[in-house]
Amino acid sequence: MEFRKVWKDIQNKNARKKGVKAYYNSGQVYFSRLFGYERFEDKYIPIPKYSDAIKKIYDMLIGGLSLPEIKKELDLTGHRDSSNNKYSFDRICSVIRPIYAGYLHQGLKLIQINNIEPLITIHVYNSALKALKHQIKKTAEV
Repeated sequence: MEFRKVWKDIQNKNARKKGVKAYYNSGQVYFSRLFGYERFEDKYIPIPKYSDAIKKIYDMLIGGLSLPEIKKELDLTGHRDSSNNKYSFDRICSVIRPIYAGYLHQGLKLIQINNIEPLITIHVYNSALKALKHQIKKTAEV
């Protein structure tokens, strides 16, 4: 009897994995919330007041600015997050995600998402991620 339960659990888990893989491979995903975007029909469109700040974060990070310098620049230019707060370090770091380039992680692979209008290219994302990792490593060493 116990074997049947274990076997059924394995089958259910495999069915869920196949369903998730099919969902992501369809090229269309749906979010309850996605910072910087609004959903219009089946597509996610950037909201200009947030997308400008998101692009600026990528540019400054790639340009070699530190997180405190990026935060200071966003504060000086009056950029606010969706709660109308100043950008925190966590919010700045959370923007460095492949979704803003129109990609999503599925396991160890990046897959392209068709229903999101990208704000940046995948190359810009990779460069910013590398710069962010370097900053975090540098900060941890101090």
